[in-house]
Order: sequence, then structure tokens, then C-alpha cells
Amino acid sequence: MSLSVLITCPDAHVVYDGRTPDEDGIGGGVTARVRIGRALASLGISVQMAVNCQRREIIDGVEYVPLGKPVKAADVLVATTSGGAFDLEPLPSGADDAQLKIAWLHGPEEPAGLDRLRPDVVYTVSNFVCEEIHKKWLPGDIPTFVTYNGLEEQTFESLQRQPPPRNPHRLIYASHPSKGLEAATAVLSLVRRSDERFHLAVFGGESLWGQVDKSRGNEPGIHYFGRIGQQRLAKELMASSSSLNLQTRHEPFGYVVTEAMRAGCVVIASAVGAFPELIRDGENGFLVDGAGESDSSLSRAAAIVLSCTRDPAGTDRVRQAARPVPWTAERMARTWLEHWAHLLGEHTAQAESNAPCRTCGASTLTLADGQHCMSCGHIQRPNWQMDRGMTPSDSASARSKED
Repeated sequence: MSLSVLITCPDAHVVYDGRTPDEDGIGGGVTARVRIGRALASLGISVQMAVNCQRREIIDGVEYVPLGKPVKAADVLVATTSGGAFDLEPLPSGADDAQLKIAWLHGPEEPAGLDRLRPDVVYTVSNFVCEEIHKKWLPGDIPTFVTYNGLEEQTFESLQRQPPPRNPHRLIYASHPSKGLEAATAVLSLVRRSDERFHLAVFGGESLWGQVDKSRGNEPGIHYFGRIGQQRLAKELMASSSSLNLQTRHEPFGYVVTEAMRAGCVVIASAVGAFPELIRDGENGFLVDGAGESDSSLSRAAAIVLSCTRDPAGTDRVRQAARPVPWTAERMARTWLEHWAHLLGEHTAQAESNAPCRTCGASTLTLADGQHCMSCGHIQRPNWQMDRGMTPSDSASARSKED
């Protein structure tokens, strides 16, 4: 499919380019747009990225253009925002000439500038976000389409050749501190009452969202490492036993969950936002009901941590079920291209599915990442292991050497 694509984001609260996620680490919205741009370019698509970068240059096949600088006309315009003023404007000149205009939302808040964009479709990063915007503000005549943000599979495949040893007593928290750092440290305190070998590695910081990092000193059993690049984070996840993701905030998607799962790091997360879409409780991770910092949630999470340590065979089954995460950046890019072909009347890559939508009963369309409802916009959750053409036993055998 021969198309040119312009991804534009006017957010000015953080400076970045195509190297930033891997070299320094950055928030999920920025990471997602860098990855999709790179994946589309790898498939032969001409991609421009008009974002808050310092200079015009080509990185991984993507032309990065500083905000306010001229861009070339494109067939497809993807306008997005994930922080700062949360505004889709200013749109680049010539935006109205695109064959297809998409608003790509990373959360349920209504962005400014949607009326000016007049999108043909709104992309959301989870069924949760899709449902929330339909309830709260999205006009009924604008269709929606859900695609999960994709991880970079090659990072994990490379690490699997010489995986780091996994420490059964090493817990990890890797996110903005406001999402659940306090809950993670509380869980650590509870499990250390049973075994002082448990410790918590903390990655990230306020600067993930363009803020100033707070100074934190190491405490008993807690080590703060700050912001790191995604490639190093993948290795740290593979070296850890469990990822603690207890929070009150209703997570729109959560890269930290899918990347921890792919790394074989057992996820223990609150049953809020999109997390229940990604985690099947007791199968590929654990969901904890209740507010993230409630006594009952903290106690339940601590009990899961201790149980995982005491039952390594059962824990390994959870790891094996979690590792085949199907949502990669390449698959995300293929899904976008197939959906664009459908919207533009080129139906060669699509197939109507006989299975109705499990949410609304309407017809679905089968694309690279699964079945998509043509009415409510929901993605139907694929089978994680069979999705890669593996039986569960094949998957376990292929990955057991990592631990």
C-alpha cells in the first residue's frame, strides 16, 4: 500500500526525537508515536513526524520535523496529544487536504482542537478509553477504532539470547511515581516482614511527563534508578520477579504491563482501566480489586508476591502464559495499514468475520491484531499463545530456557 503519513503532535512540554525512548526513556504517549512511526517506515511507508524535536532529521526512516516548520502534504494525517495543554492544534498547513484524518487518543479526556480537525475516525489505545469517550463527549457520528500500543519485539528477542538471571526476591516499579509508587513501597514493607531478601527497584520519575524529578534517597530494600531507556528497562524487567502496578488511576493502556509480561515478570496490578483487558487473573498475571492503596489491596498483593516465591512451578506457568504478548509495533503498523485500506475502499487485506462483536453483537473485521467491531470500535481479545501459531506446550518449551 503506497501512502504518505504525517503524525503530528503539538505537545511542547517535553523535547524528544526518535532516539529518546531507547536512550533516555519517556512517557508512553511519546514512546507509542515513535514506535508506530518507525514500524510504518520499516514497511515502506513515507512517514513524517511533526513534534517538539530540536532539528529536522531522518531517524530510523522517519523524517522528524520541529514544530512550526513546513511539512509535506500527506495522504493520511494522524493528530495526537498526550500531555501538556492536551490540544491537537495547531494543525499543520494542508491538513485539510489529507485523504484520511485520524485523531489518536491516549486517554479518555477530550482534547481541544477536535472540531478543527474534523477526524474521519478516532483511534483509542484500549476498549476502556473507547467506552469512556463514547459515554462522556464523543459525537455519535464519529466512528472509533481500538488498537493497543505495540512493544518492540526485537528488543526482547535479542535479550533472550543471553537473558539476565531472574532474582526471585526482586520486585520492580517502572512508571511515573504518581501512578502507584507509594503502593509499591507499602507492598514491599509487608513482604519484608516475612523475608528481608525482598527488595524493590524503582525506575522512572516525574521527568517521564516533562516534570522535574523529585530527589529520593534509597531506603531499606528500595533502590531508585531514575529514568532509563526502553532497551535497558526490558533487561531490568527480565531480571525481576514481579512488577507492582497497584493504582487508583484508571490506566488508559499501560506499556509497563505488556512489557513486563513479555519479559516474564509477573504483573500484579489493580483491576482498573485497561488492565483487565490485558491481564487474565491467575493465568498471565494477577488483578487486585479495590483502591490501589487500600489495606485490603496491599495485603492481597503482598500475599501474591509471597505465593509466587513459594510456588515457583505455578509462577512459571503464569510467566509462560504472559510472554507471547501479541501487540508488537510491527503488528500495530500492519493493522493501521489494513484499516486505512478498508476506509479508503481497498479491501484486499481484510476479511469479514463470522464472529459477532462480544460487546454489541455487530459484525467484525479481521485485521493483523485480531477482530475489530465495525460499530462500537472494540477490539476482540485474541488468544495470546495461539496467536503466534504455537500450542501452549510449544510456547513453554520455546521460552523455558529464559529462566
